[in-house]
Amino acid sequence: SDNEIRRAGMSKPDVMSFDSIELGVPPEDRHAWVTVREARTKSIRSLKTRSATRADLSKAHARARSMRGFKNEHGRSLQLHAPLKELGRAGTGVELFFRTLRWLFIVLLVATALGCISLADNIGYNTDVSNPLMRTTIGACCKESAQELRSHSIPWFITFLLFLLFLYYLRYKQREVAHSVDKLYITTGDYSVEVRNLPLRTNEAALSQFFEQYGEVAHVQIGFRCSGYVRMFERWKKCEVELKETRTHNALILEQGTGATSEGFEAAALLETLQAEMKELEVSMAHLKDVELISCGVAFVIFETETGRRGCLKAHLHNPWQRFRECVGGAVQPRFADLVAVALTVVPAPEPSNVFWENLEVGPMEVQKRSLGTLLIAAALCGISFVLLLLLSRDRDRQIAELEATSTSLAQRDLALMSLQIALLAAVVVTAANAILKNLIKNLTVLEGHNTKSDFEESFFVKLSLSYVVNQSLLILVVSPSPDTWFESGGVYEQAFVIVVANSFIPEILKVVRLDSLFKRLVRGPFVKSQAKLEKLWQPPEASLGSFYAGLMKTLALGLIYAPAMPIIWFVTAGTIVVKYWATKYALLRVCRQPPTLDEGLSEVFRELLSYLLIGSVILEGVVLDSRLGDETTDTGRLNIGILSGRGHLALPFSAGVLWLFFKSGAPHPP
Repeated sequence: SDNEIRRAGMSKPDVMSFDSIELGVPPEDRHAWVTVREARTKSIRSLKTRSATRADLSKAHARARSMRGFKNEHGRSLQLHAPLKELGRAGTGVELFFRTLRWLFIVLLVATALGCISLADNIGYNTDVSNPLMRTTIGACCKESAQELRSHSIPWFITFLLFLLFLYYLRYKQREVAHSVDKLYITTGDYSVEVRNLPLRTNEAALSQFFEQYGEVAHVQIGFRCSGYVRMFERWKKCEVELKETRTHNALILEQGTGATSEGFEAAALLETLQAEMKELEVSMAHLKDVELISCGVAFVIFETETGRRGCLKAHLHNPWQRFRECVGGAVQPRFADLVAVALTVVPAPEPSNVFWENLEVGPMEVQKRSLGTLLIAAALCGISFVLLLLLSRDRDRQIAELEATSTSLAQRDLALMSLQIALLAAVVVTAANAILKNLIKNLTVLEGHNTKSDFEESFFVKLSLSYVVNQSLLILVVSPSPDTWFESGGVYEQAFVIVVANSFIPEILKVVRLDSLFKRLVRGPFVKSQAKLEKLWQPPEASLGSFYAGLMKTLALGLIYAPAMPIIWFVTAGTIVVKYWATKYALLRVCRQPPTLDEGLSEVFRELLSYLLIGSVILEGVVLDSRLGDETTDTGRLNIGILSGRGHLALPFSAGVLWLFFKSGAPHPP
């Protein structure tokens, strides 16, 4: 080019050929022309090498986009306004989650309308309260008459009945949605059963022959002990990615001519180390393949028709003794090898993609022991959060005592500001503890060794929900055990309101804007050399349905526990459900990978935990109502009926408890 000629200090000849460089070039300029030609050739070769070795961001982005969200039958991504039936492609659990959010929003709308009655009464009675937020609580508004207290609890009782009806309706709809999804999407699990307590020496031919009595068997798959092989293979895949990264980095070093430097020697040594480790892993995996496979007592039988599957399940309905035997003893090995004499446990099989094959060898008893350890560690972390909240509460009491000694208007303003700061600090402590609990419990639940992803999600949901409820809803009550202090500035209800507001948008923003994924893509991505590692960093995050259900339980716990005495929380809770619906749908369709196929088991566990949360709200409502009516108050409307003698204002909470017991024990199950 002209620039290269000028840099070489030459004059461009009239006739010039790159194939015959001497033609038309003065003798004094021939060496410079050769230098230019060599530089030009080396530059072109360098560009080709870089294009072949350097990671292509557009390819990584395209691959990540193809992995995100749900796909329809044509392979296209679903739209945000897609019907919920389309989400049933990931199993009943996903569709039920969004339908539960819709039904809950309707219930919370009615609860908000009923809460407006109590809210108007509270504001009307608490005109002398300086804190505008505490003016919306039940506070001291009903200390003059138990009759007013009973009328105040009527909207709460109607809300309780609504949630009770919602639980019954949810129990009915779970089976209906599961049946419709099962008819709409035919999968391998519709024809399969899971068989447990098998003799170790049972082969596939014997199993197939035994289950032929129920229908034609298409395939039998025995689960073998393969945890060691799976761990080696996972390590081999990581080494492969690192090997490609190191090779690319080494090629760039050689291209730049710095192979003899310390960086080049380190890259070459790392390359040899990775190759040696991969070779060693390959030899170990080949050795595991050659040895005799050991059964873990679990097999999956696939029938040709659903009739055969139904007949097999009906013939092997296990009784409570068999369930107890399996739970306590793990995979109990029978004394007889004949399948006829074995008490087999036959249950509906999960989808093949839902099975952790490497965990089939872990018995139920071992899983329960590990789960107990997870709960203990989570309890210890909640204890740390309790200590921090206790320190904040004592600091608040100390500052209140100092400010009350000064009765100036400036001291009152400082008291309000200090109370708000304490509430914000409590919200920060609780939110940070929730984030740590989520990551800690998820990692520990992975180590528990659950056989299926459904079991993992259910276990993760139960532990995370209990931790959320204890850390976010109950600890601030335990820190201030006296109900008389709950409605003070900076007290329990002011802290609860700040926590409710923070919970309404912070988790949903983090659900859509995944900070861990952004860190991998924007911070670590530019320094990646190989295409394989860049695609791994750009891989969409996993969607955890157990985490979504736990977040919903956390929102409902705050509403059910604190909204009866502070009705303004109903407004925030209803709005949070709307935000949660669209944020979760956007995350599933545009941010995360499609979750594994899950059944309605997670929704059933959610319904069960919500029922216990409901009775907890009944107990707290009784405590609040009883604390609002002091013993010195004279009331002609007090009842004298049995255990409620002198406690007529507790009639509705007592009735709610009786109805809850009827629902748990005597309510008929829907067909």
